[in-house]
Amino acid sequence: IDDRSARATLADGDLSVSLVFDFDDAGLIGAVRATGRYRAADGKMIQTPWEVRFSDYKERSEMWIPVRGEAAWIQPEGRVPYWRGRVTEILYKFSA
Repeated sequence: IDDRSARATLADGDLSVSLVFDFDDAGLIGAVRATGRYRAADGKMIQTPWEVRFSDYKERSEMWIPVRGEAAWIQPEGRVPYWRGRVTEILYKFSA
């Protein structure tokens, strides 16, 4: 899209989904966004803008990974987080 963001699209037949990845000054992923992700509201499934923010990158197994994240719905009244998490342990198994 530009110097700080990229769109990834997956397609299967007539169905396709896209996410926008935002990068920080170091080139690490700061956030992932979708213009419409389904959520339950008043007994219905409605498309709502959605975002996950990543932070606190640490080096693990020679890779930089975010150890904190937060998912939120972007609603007219503002950002509404519904999940926060942090990686406390991780194990990578690389194939030969």
